[in-house]
Amino acid sequence: MPQGTSSVTTIGWVEWASLPDLGVARLAAKVDTGARTSALHVLGMLKVGELPPAAPGGQPRAVVELKIPSATRSRKQVVVTAQAVIEELVVIRDSGGHPERRPVIVTALELGPLRAKVRISLTDRGDMAYPMLIGRTALGSKLLVDPHTRFRATGPRSR
Repeated sequence: MPQGTSSVTTIGWVEWASLPDLGVARLAAKVDTGARTSALHVLGMLKVGELPPAAPGGQPRAVVELKIPSATRSRKQVVVTAQAVIEELVVIRDSGGHPERRPVIVTALELGPLRAKVRISLTDRGDMAYPMLIGRTALGSKLLVDPHTRFRATGPRSR
């Protein structure tokens, strides 16, 4: 066994995740080690304010109101309204290889044993099977993805 693997947790390629800073208690997330950045489906985004630049000489940061699809324990779909700060705009290639300019937020992510502040791009994932994609930079070094299982760490109906 390689050194340091005793504390590694195995998760499935789909897990239940929560975004507590945004009030999202539960949403299905696809774990994608081929994607560097995480992505979240938003139904709508409205600028409601502005913060000073994070660095001297930088651009002011927008405060936005987001409409985010979430799921209840009974799997009923609900829409959560939350506020977040756009930290930056980045160009990300979508699954078809097309460049897309997306806003990025930093927020808390909980998935099984993982509790971390992560960067998440905001986009329209309405045509995707899962409202959230968790990229490899959010996973850290303590999680191993089993591509043959779903909900391994969080259970199909847990949380």
